[in-house]
Amino acid sequence: MSLLVLSFFLILFLGNQIEFNDQLVVFRWAPVIAIFSVVFPLICFSKGMPQLSPGLGGILSSVELPSAIIFAYILLNEEITLVQIAGILIILLSVIYPNLRYIIRKKQQPGK
Repeated sequence: MSLLVLSFFLILFLGNQIEFNDQLVVFRWAPVIAIFSVVFPLICFSKGMPQLSPGLGGILSSVELPSAIIFAYILLNEEITLVQIAGILIILLSVIYPNLRYIIRKKQQPGK
């Protein structure tokens, strides 16, 4: 879904130099940006979440913030601070660690 939103903005703004100094331009683009960056992803997330397992849903929810920071760095040339990097690592490790423990425990059980 994030790729859909990303591709929309790349198609929309690729090669176009839009000046947001004019207030009319801002009011014209604000609904489009709001729909494709807030409304549409939330609707897709709400519709798709019940169809996922609880574990996968939790993983998707927790990886949302690190991916937003990484895409902001790649697409918008935002600076990433050490605190943000530490936060990303904490989030990713908190997602990976329980899953690794489960996999290791499952491999150690005889007969499986």
